[in-house]
Amino acid sequence: MSRRALTWLRFLRTMLLITIGAVAVMAAIGFALGGWRGAQGGAMWGLVAGAMAMPGLLLGIALNVGDSYADRRDDAFEKRYGSGPGG
Repeated sequence: MSRRALTWLRFLRTMLLITIGAVAVMAAIGFALGGWRGAQGGAMWGLVAGAMAMPGLLLGIALNVGDSYADRRDDAFEKRYGSGPGG
């Protein structure tokens, strides 16, 4: 499997776990406050919370992709000029 496919599988697994956790927690809070009807409303809010996690996860993936280039650039600088005095 390619690296890109593994990244998307990790993303989907994380989204699923976040959504399941949010639904469970919100449903439990809703059940404690309003019984069965509160649990149903809480579960819906849990789905919303899970969907709202998607932009943050995508941003994290995008920012993580850029790290490899920055590391290579820093390594090339240190290889050429050294790490400086004391390093």
